[in-house]
Amino acid sequence: MHYPQLLLILALSAGLLSGCSAPEPAKSSKIQSIVTLNLGSEPPSLDPAHVTDLSGFSVVNNLLRGLVTFQDTPDGQTKIVPAVAERWTQSADGKTYTFNLRPQATWQDGQPVTSAHFLAALERALNPATAAEYAFFLFPIAKAEAYSKGQIHDFSQVGVYAPDARTLVIKLTQPNPFFLQLLASPIALPVRPEVIAKQAHPFTEAKGYMSNGPFTLADWQHEVSLTLTRNPRYAEPGALLTEAHKADPDNTNKSARSEPLRQGSNSTQTKPPRSLNQGIGASAKAPSRVQTVQFLMIPDPNTALVLYDSGALDYVDTLPPNEVLRLKREAAKPGAYYGAYHEQPLFAINYLGLNTLKPPLTNVRVRQALAMSIDRSLWPKLLPSGAAPYNGLIAPGLLGADAQSGLPFNPQQARALLKASGINVKQPITLAFRAQFALQREAELIQFCWEKHLGLNVRLMPMDWKAYLALLANPNDPNAPHVHRMNWYVDYPDTDSLMGLFTSSNGNNHIGWANHQYDALIAQAAVTQTPGLREKLYMQAEQLLLRKAAAVIPVTVPLKTYLLRPGIEGFGLNRLNVLSLEELAREGVRGRERTPH
Repeated sequence: MHYPQLLLILALSAGLLSGCSAPEPAKSSKIQSIVTLNLGSEPPSLDPAHVTDLSGFSVVNNLLRGLVTFQDTPDGQTKIVPAVAERWTQSADGKTYTFNLRPQATWQDGQPVTSAHFLAALERALNPATAAEYAFFLFPIAKAEAYSKGQIHDFSQVGVYAPDARTLVIKLTQPNPFFLQLLASPIALPVRPEVIAKQAHPFTEAKGYMSNGPFTLADWQHEVSLTLTRNPRYAEPGALLTEAHKADPDNTNKSARSEPLRQGSNSTQTKPPRSLNQGIGASAKAPSRVQTVQFLMIPDPNTALVLYDSGALDYVDTLPPNEVLRLKREAAKPGAYYGAYHEQPLFAINYLGLNTLKPPLTNVRVRQALAMSIDRSLWPKLLPSGAAPYNGLIAPGLLGADAQSGLPFNPQQARALLKASGINVKQPITLAFRAQFALQREAELIQFCWEKHLGLNVRLMPMDWKAYLALLANPNDPNAPHVHRMNWYVDYPDTDSLMGLFTSSNGNNHIGWANHQYDALIAQAAVTQTPGLREKLYMQAEQLLLRKAAAVIPVTVPLKTYLLRPGIEGFGLNRLNVLSLEELAREGVRGRERTPH
């Protein structure tokens, strides 16, 4: 990080540039609490039709509310719970969903959230002119794919319509076991067409953004900070669900295949359960609702740790690998880090994507050699970040997970494969990754494995996150790397979110690999209702991708390790690694207090 940017961040965190005056004696009613979190990187976009990365998802998840949303439960699962939809029913054949919207749901300007706004969002996401990267999430809807691909031009033919302002009906081509999870993704969040059409202020910037979620976008200083403030018009689903329960305590107003409001598996939910992370640093003193959330964009975890130590950051999203063990020890005893260290399992995989369109990786033997020369046992010894060696694509906790489904470490066989390929080993192999200290260390370890076991000439390419994503988008680009390091956090808690990533139509398939058999297996699994049969289909597809094609090399499963300042409560971080700050509060109103401007 350049020093001018660091100085600007420090100034922002001190309230000098954020629209807040310096601390001064004031009545408690005029004081608002602020929490400063590290986002890690600049979101490429906050347009729900173009949110493809984790930083964007974490911000948009607190600005907009869809029909449903994700919520972790005490048993470690991630469930779907109501959001703007107060209830829904599913037809007996599983193909039709009818959503009833909460009448109290409003936008930040007081306008009601209606079914027309969801209809507009789905049309916009599927419209070919939008070129939404995640449009395929909506393809289970009848004729959605045909509309997205320009095969039909009348959106009224697509299986979604709004009988009235509070009702939305969605018809699927065939039953889909994870369709509700897809509706919790940014691609299905509501939009206001008239706001998007305004030219004075881009609707993705602070002055033009329209929220219906718990926060509004107050400020965005690109590459430096992003500030959210409480949305005073946000009607919390918890209170409204309580009212609905009082009106219908036995949940008798339901039809075939009705989805009750659940907490866990059987009990009726009258209020969303508090976050798994809530209660961190809790005390008997009532916490104060956080009114302002300031995100800083600090890619280097060492810099973030320094800012935490200085009081400028309350949350460090990623810890330096060489500091994890020390911080964990110190957090267990009185001192600067007491109670601040936390761990969170994730539905995620760290992997290497191989560009199958770029010589010499067009040769499958070369790809297999690369896969069989990765010594995963080195990771815990040299990179003690908490990530565990893992040689499978399906993350632990998801259907079909297998830690040994990829090609095994066998350097002797790897050398034989490389020799049989006939390539010139002195030809440079480029390995690209996001410019970050921890990833630099990991890239050097991969470089070591390939140079030691295969004698390859490996060149490292650290890149800015936005430039990195842009380059990976086109595997045919002459500047595209041979190999890229990526971590994939599932967009929804189903195996399809990982396995579907490498289908030929997926916008996040950066390996240039297309296989009709693989596509067919994933498509069949997506509509199969029997878990056992789904698992077999995914296992077949995984073998095809990891062993026969060797187009992807799984490396580790990450463990989220982070620092959160004691006294902060209601901090929501789910197994998708997405932040939910609706219930964010802090003990008293101390530390980072500011008088409103």
